[in-house]
Amino acid sequence: MSLTLSYPSLVKRPRRDDAPLFDRQPTDLDLRYGIQTDGHNHPPSVYHRFKHSDGYRYEPIRIQWFTKAIQALPIQPRDYSFIDLGCGKGRALILAREMGFGSIVGVELIPRLAAFARRNAIRAGGAIEVKTQDAARFADYPSHLVLYLFNPFGHKTMQNVIDNLVASKARDVWVVYLCGSHCCLLREAGFACVDGNAWRRE
Repeated sequence: MSLTLSYPSLVKRPRRDDAPLFDRQPTDLDLRYGIQTDGHNHPPSVYHRFKHSDGYRYEPIRIQWFTKAIQALPIQPRDYSFIDLGCGKGRALILAREMGFGSIVGVELIPRLAAFARRNAIRAGGAIEVKTQDAARFADYPSHLVLYLFNPFGHKTMQNVIDNLVASKARDVWVVYLCGSHCCLLREAGFACVDGNAWRRE
Protein backbone atom coordinates (compact mmCIF):
# COMPACT_ATOMS: atom_id res chain seq x y z
CA MET A 1 0.00 0.00 0.00
CA SER A 2 1.44 3.38 -0.98
CA LEU A 3 0.49 6.47 1.01
CA THR A 4 3.15 8.83 -0.23
CA LEU A 5 2.77 12.36 1.11
CA SER A 6 4.82 15.39 0.17
CA TYR A 7 5.68 18.41 2.31
CA PRO A 8 8.24 20.24 0.13
CA SER A 9 8.24 23.67 1.73
CA LEU A 10 9.01 22.73 5.34
CA VAL A 11 12.33 21.76 6.83
CA LYS A 12 12.28 22.05 10.60
CA ARG A 13 15.70 22.98 11.93
CA PRO A 14 17.31 23.05 15.39
CA ARG A 15 16.50 26.10 17.45
CA ARG A 16 18.20 29.42 16.71
CA ASP A 17 17.79 32.73 18.48
CA ASP A 18 17.31 34.54 15.16
CA ALA A 19 15.04 31.94 13.52
CA PRO A 20 11.80 33.38 12.10
CA LEU A 21 8.47 32.36 13.51
CA PHE A 22 6.92 29.63 11.43
CA ASP A 23 3.26 30.60 11.72
CA ARG A 24 2.67 34.28 12.47
CA GLN A 25 -1.08 34.53 11.82
CA PRO A 26 -4.01 32.96 13.66
CA THR A 27 -5.47 29.98 11.81
CA ASP A 28 -9.14 29.18 11.33
CA LEU A 29 -8.69 26.74 14.22
CA ASP A 30 -7.46 29.53 16.49
CA LEU A 31 -10.29 31.85 15.50
CA ARG A 32 -12.93 29.15 15.88
CA TYR A 33 -12.02 28.33 19.48
CA GLY A 34 -10.48 31.64 20.57
CA ILE A 35 -7.06 30.07 21.13
CA GLN A 36 -3.47 30.79 20.18
CA THR A 37 -1.27 28.11 18.56
CA ASP A 38 0.94 30.28 16.37
CA GLY A 39 4.73 30.09 16.49
CA HIS A 40 7.05 31.25 19.27
CA ASN A 41 10.82 30.92 19.63
CA HIS A 42 12.58 29.93 22.84
CA PRO A 43 16.24 30.64 23.62
CA PRO A 44 18.62 27.67 23.92
CA SER A 45 19.27 28.37 27.63
CA VAL A 46 15.86 26.95 28.59
CA TYR A 47 16.92 23.40 27.68
CA HIS A 48 19.96 22.96 29.94
CA ARG A 49 17.91 21.55 32.84
CA PHE A 50 16.74 18.50 30.93
CA LYS A 51 18.31 15.16 30.09
CA HIS A 52 19.47 16.26 26.64
CA SER A 53 19.82 19.83 25.42
CA ASP A 54 18.66 18.99 21.90
CA GLY A 55 15.16 20.46 21.73
CA TYR A 56 14.19 22.28 18.53
CA ARG A 57 12.27 25.53 18.38
CA TYR A 58 8.49 25.50 18.55
CA GLU A 59 6.75 25.44 15.18
CA PRO A 60 3.08 24.46 14.82
CA ILE A 61 2.23 22.07 12.02
CA ARG A 62 0.18 23.31 9.11
CA ILE A 63 -3.35 22.03 9.61
CA GLN A 64 -3.72 20.56 6.14
CA TRP A 65 -0.46 18.62 6.49
CA PHE A 66 -1.48 17.12 9.81
CA THR A 67 -4.91 16.17 8.53
CA LYS A 68 -3.49 14.58 5.40
CA ALA A 69 -0.96 12.53 7.36
CA ILE A 70 -3.46 11.20 9.90
CA GLN A 71 -6.22 10.50 7.38
CA ALA A 72 -3.75 8.44 5.35
CA LEU A 73 -3.37 5.93 8.20
CA PRO A 74 -5.49 2.78 7.73
CA ILE A 75 -7.03 3.04 11.19
CA GLN A 76 -10.17 4.13 13.01
CA PRO A 77 -8.98 6.95 15.30
CA ARG A 78 -11.51 6.06 18.01
CA ASP A 79 -9.63 2.76 18.51
CA TYR A 80 -6.28 4.46 19.19
CA SER A 81 -4.67 6.77 21.69
CA PHE A 82 -2.91 9.82 20.26
CA ILE A 83 0.27 11.08 21.92
CA ASP A 84 2.15 14.16 20.75
CA LEU A 85 5.71 14.46 22.04
CA GLY A 86 6.78 18.08 22.01
CA CYS A 87 3.19 19.25 21.76
CA GLY A 88 3.97 22.97 22.07
CA LYS A 89 0.77 25.00 22.31
CA GLY A 90 -1.39 22.01 21.45
CA ARG A 91 -2.47 22.55 17.86
CA ALA A 92 -2.05 18.88 16.91
CA LEU A 93 -3.84 17.79 20.09
CA ILE A 94 -6.90 19.83 19.22
CA LEU A 95 -6.87 18.55 15.66
CA ALA A 96 -6.61 14.98 16.98
CA ARG A 97 -9.63 15.63 19.20
CA GLU A 98 -11.61 16.81 16.19
CA MET A 99 -10.63 13.61 14.37
CA GLY A 100 -12.08 11.47 17.15
CA PHE A 101 -9.13 9.71 18.81
CA GLY A 102 -10.01 7.60 21.82
CA SER A 103 -7.64 9.46 24.15
CA ILE A 104 -5.25 12.35 23.58
CA VAL A 105 -2.08 13.22 25.49
CA GLY A 106 0.49 15.93 24.88
CA VAL A 107 3.98 15.94 26.38
CA GLU A 108 5.85 19.25 26.53
CA LEU A 109 8.98 20.06 28.52
CA ILE A 110 8.68 23.87 28.40
CA PRO A 111 6.23 24.91 31.15
CA ARG A 112 5.09 28.04 29.31
CA LEU A 113 4.16 26.07 26.21
CA ALA A 114 2.49 23.34 28.27
CA ALA A 115 0.38 26.01 29.98
CA PHE A 116 -0.64 27.37 26.58
CA ALA A 117 -1.60 23.86 25.48
CA ARG A 118 -3.76 23.29 28.57
CA ARG A 119 -5.60 26.58 28.16
CA ASN A 120 -6.12 25.95 24.48
CA ALA A 121 -7.39 22.43 25.14
CA ILE A 122 -9.95 23.68 27.67
CA ARG A 123 -11.22 26.35 25.31
CA ALA A 124 -11.47 23.81 22.50
CA GLY A 125 -13.63 21.48 24.56
CA GLY A 126 -11.29 19.53 26.81
CA ALA A 127 -10.77 15.73 26.80
CA ILE A 128 -7.02 16.37 26.34
CA GLU A 129 -4.28 15.71 28.91
CA VAL A 130 -1.08 17.77 28.78
CA LYS A 131 1.97 16.61 30.75
CA THR A 132 4.89 18.93 31.52
CA GLN A 133 7.61 16.35 31.09
CA ASP A 134 10.82 15.55 29.27
CA ALA A 135 9.97 13.29 26.32
CA ALA A 136 13.24 11.42 26.91
CA ARG A 137 11.78 10.14 30.19
CA PHE A 138 8.18 9.55 29.08
CA ALA A 139 7.23 5.87 28.92
CA ASP A 140 3.46 5.64 29.49
CA TYR A 141 2.51 4.28 26.08
CA PRO A 142 -0.80 2.43 25.66
CA SER A 143 -1.32 -0.70 23.59
CA HIS A 144 -3.00 0.93 20.56
CA LEU A 145 -1.09 4.07 19.74
CA VAL A 146 -0.53 6.80 17.20
CA LEU A 147 2.67 8.55 18.30
CA TYR A 148 3.02 11.93 16.65
CA LEU A 149 6.25 13.91 16.35
CA PHE A 150 6.81 17.09 14.36
CA ASN A 151 10.61 16.79 14.52
CA PRO A 152 10.66 18.21 18.06
CA PHE A 153 14.14 17.22 19.21
CA GLY A 154 17.52 15.79 18.29
CA HIS A 155 19.23 12.42 18.10
CA LYS A 156 19.74 11.71 21.81
CA THR A 157 16.17 12.41 22.88
CA MET A 158 14.78 10.57 19.87
CA GLN A 159 16.86 7.51 20.79
CA ASN A 160 15.46 7.56 24.33
CA VAL A 161 11.92 7.93 22.97
CA ILE A 162 12.32 4.90 20.73
CA ASP A 163 13.95 2.82 23.47
CA ASN A 164 11.09 3.63 25.86
CA LEU A 165 8.47 2.93 23.19
CA VAL A 166 9.94 -0.46 22.29
CA ALA A 167 10.14 -1.43 25.97
CA SER A 168 6.55 -0.37 26.66
CA LYS A 169 3.26 -2.26 26.43
CA ALA A 170 2.45 -0.61 23.09
CA ARG A 171 1.81 -3.33 20.51
CA ASP A 172 -0.26 -1.76 17.74
CA VAL A 173 1.82 1.33 16.97
CA TRP A 174 1.91 3.93 14.24
CA VAL A 175 4.61 6.59 14.48
CA VAL A 176 3.82 9.72 12.46
CA TYR A 177 7.16 11.53 12.22
CA LEU A 178 6.73 14.63 10.07
CA CYS A 179 9.87 16.29 8.69
CA GLY A 180 11.89 13.88 10.81
CA SER A 181 15.65 14.29 11.06
CA HIS A 182 16.35 10.93 12.69
CA CYS A 183 14.38 8.34 10.74
CA CYS A 184 17.40 6.04 10.80
CA LEU A 185 16.76 5.41 14.51
CA LEU A 186 13.27 4.12 13.78
CA ARG A 187 14.61 1.87 11.06
CA GLU A 188 17.28 0.49 13.37
CA ALA A 189 14.59 -0.29 15.96
CA GLY A 190 12.63 -2.43 13.47
CA PHE A 191 10.09 0.11 12.23
CA ALA A 192 9.21 0.07 8.54
CA CYS A 193 8.45 3.27 6.67
CA VAL A 194 5.00 3.22 5.10
CA ASP A 195 4.93 6.56 3.30
CA GLY A 196 7.93 8.65 4.28
CA ASN A 197 6.14 10.00 7.35
CA ALA A 198 4.32 7.05 8.92
CA TRP A 199 6.26 4.18 10.50
CA ARG A 200 4.95 0.81 11.57
CA ARG A 201 6.42 -1.89 13.82
CA GLU A 202 4.72 -5.25 13.58
